[in-house]
Amino acid sequence: MQRDQGTKNTVLNEVKLKNNELNNMTPKKTRRFIAGAVCPECQEMDKIVTYIQDGEDVAECVSCGYMSQRPKEEDVRAINAEKDAQGVVQVNAVQISAVKIIK
Repeated sequence: MQRDQGTKNTVLNEVKLKNNELNNMTPKKTRRFIAGAVCPECQEMDKIVTYIQDGEDVAECVSCGYMSQRPKEEDVRAINAEKDAQGVVQVNAVQISAVKIIK
């Protein structure tokens, strides 16, 4: 009986070591859902997650599998600098909804 228990403990320790090795080899992805985001492919809301893969920001739809990469910050700055040089001003659109006032 003692020998069987020792063998079980040895096997369990070996399995734990293998699991730790596998966990250390595969980096974990921190996935964050983007509230209110709509997938451009399937039009589902609240299905988009973002994470970093191979140093790139990735957005993925968990519903249909659509994936896109976010542009790098230096690329965005270069585009904005070019627009500034051309005198183009970018204004974010604001949606205003009608409000009924009751007196």
